[in-house]
Amino acid sequence: MSWKRAATILAAFILATQACAQGSVPEPEGYRTDDYRAPVPATLAGVRVLTTAEAETIWRAGTGVFIDVLPRAPKPQNLPAGTVWRDKPRLNIPGSIWLPDTGYGKLAKPTEDYLRRGLERAS
Repeated sequence: MSWKRAATILAAFILATQACAQGSVPEPEGYRTDDYRAPVPATLAGVRVLTTAEAETIWRAGTGVFIDVLPRAPKPQNLPAGTVWRDKPRLNIPGSIWLPDTGYGKLAKPTEDYLRRGLERAS
């Protein structure tokens, strides 16, 4: 599978896992880089928008790869020396692949490379 195809699939699954497609939400003019967890429009140019039910059907059938791109929880600042820090438990789609911090609209080159390698492995 090509990188562009994998990215399109990734975009569709990101949208499906964020929220059900909302017919009343206008399609953004470009890639949305703010309001990260906003409702998903019913259409988006260049990708297939999935409803939650469609994403679940794909997940149950095992016919797609689900990529979790949500960020890693930040470590609290000013922890006392010697404090053990444990990440919060993540609520994700079972069997999904976590590529933390790769769901932002603009990525630094190293993060984009990390995402690309992760998508190549997943596909």
